[in-house]
Amino acid sequence: MIIEDDVEIGAGTTIDRATMGNTLIKKGTKIDNLVQIGHNVTIGEGCIIVAQVGISGSVTIGNHVTLGARSV
Repeated sequence: MIIEDDVEIGAGTTIDRATMGNTLIKKGTKIDNLVQIGHNVTIGEGCIIVAQVGISGSVTIGNHVTLGARSV
């Protein structure tokens, strides 16, 4: 798992380790409480992920993306 600079991760957030490769959270991303991030996920720079979001394994999210509460 790689977490770059200036990343904030809220309480109760779960980040799965990669099965092959890396789970990557790029710089400046803010993750709220109670978020599930699956294995091998890449989250781009400057993203905002709000509570109760679930991200399935091997998903790639671009830069400066905002995911609202309870989106999947």
